[in-house]
Amino acid sequence: AVGALPTSDIFLPIRRDLLTALSRVLTEQGKMTEAQVYNRILAENLNTGANEQGQAAIAAIKEGKFEEAKNILRDMLKLDPDNEQVALMLGALAAGTGDRDEGTRLLTENVDPETTPTRFIRAATMARIDSGDREEAVQTLERAVKARPNDNELLAMHGILALTLPEHEEAGVASLSKAISNEPERVRLRLALAQHHLRNDQPEQALGQLRMAFTTDPSEWNTTGAYLNLLIQQGETAEAAEIRDSLLNGYPNEPSAVLLASVADAQLGNTEDAQKRLEVLVEENPQLQAPKVALANLYAQAGQNEQAATLLVDAARMTPNALQPLQQAVQVYARDHSGPEITQWLETVGRENPELSQNADVLLALISIQQGDLAQARSLLEEWQDSDSVAVNQATVELLAVEARTAANQADYATARSKAAEAIALQPDNLNLALLPVNFAALEGDNEEALDILEEVETTFGESSAIVRARAQLLVRANRPEEAISAL
Repeated sequence: AVGALPTSDIFLPIRRDLLTALSRVLTEQGKMTEAQVYNRILAENLNTGANEQGQAAIAAIKEGKFEEAKNILRDMLKLDPDNEQVALMLGALAAGTGDRDEGTRLLTENVDPETTPTRFIRAATMARIDSGDREEAVQTLERAVKARPNDNELLAMHGILALTLPEHEEAGVASLSKAISNEPERVRLRLALAQHHLRNDQPEQALGQLRMAFTTDPSEWNTTGAYLNLLIQQGETAEAAEIRDSLLNGYPNEPSAVLLASVADAQLGNTEDAQKRLEVLVEENPQLQAPKVALANLYAQAGQNEQAATLLVDAARMTPNALQPLQQAVQVYARDHSGPEITQWLETVGRENPELSQNADVLLALISIQQGDLAQARSLLEEWQDSDSVAVNQATVELLAVEARTAANQADYATARSKAAEAIALQPDNLNLALLPVNFAALEGDNEEALDILEEVETTFGESSAIVRARAQLLVRANRPEEAISAL
């Protein structure tokens, strides 16, 4: 029967099941030699094709052909639904490339906290966090840590996630402390503990962690920067000055060290020294953005707004997809220029720097929205609607929300609801947008409809203070004051 079956992929599951059944029966009958023959055939049928497909999937991933890789892995999973490794690979790849539901499902179904490789547990954890299932994620990590108590990656993941959940904070501190004990050089874990102490208003404990981190590795710049900032915030200026000098003496040719020392110097009141040092740093390292932003801040503090804005535009060109540097440049330029001058300047920046034209238009649109010129704002944003820019998305949402409220104020509720629906489609997780239809129904005088919509919003977002207030206001409007008080 097995020999008569075609060997094409579509029949492989049938061949596998028959071969497995034959092997089991022969084994039960004590015919081990015959059983081994079928086991060998089974292994050859499964392993050869699977290895080739697996190699093809890995090659596709290396070439950035993620959809092709996912399709190969899906085909492999159809042929061998019980292949845990393939399911985990597909789950991790799907979750990492936007197919969150498929990725989360596959990872959740196939992760075994006790045996699954750490990289897949990490992928499953991230997928669950993205899906809002932090509690399930931390529970999986708890089981993994119990099974593998000396796996530092698991300890670090569990510790960092647990610190974000109040009922798991103590366990999180324990996991991070153990990971640090195992690997003292991982100073960023001390930074995580320091941030935890700061959230709990324990600055001295935070400083203790950061001091030990600096002693272990001063060149972990994020941690050292946090240490300097906290020292200055806590008024420990003498210690901050010591750290500044230590950086300048120990790392005189390291741009990150010079930057941190200069920023600290400025905060300590030595702005002239800090500015001179940053000017040299910018001149010698024109490829670095952070020193330019730091120097621009000093120029702005000194009232040198033109220089600051020019430097911030230069910094913005280095990360053209990031809105913040150009937005900061506009804010600085606006300190001593009129509205029309700001608009003209921003138009010039966008025209002379093509890589900044999109963000320039976004900022011009936001200015137009503030000025009530919604038609101009829409005209500016229309050109970029096919972009996947977060800034364009956010500006479009702001425009739609204002258009919706404007229509509602004019009693054009059909347009108001339509605009609100467009905004919600762009940002479905935005509670304020979800509440717009509630407000519009109330403005129309239909409080019951507004309450029904609010129930749907609460089902989606859960209980929140904004929803509680909205319900109370609606109940008051509906002449149900006792229920309104009860709702609060």
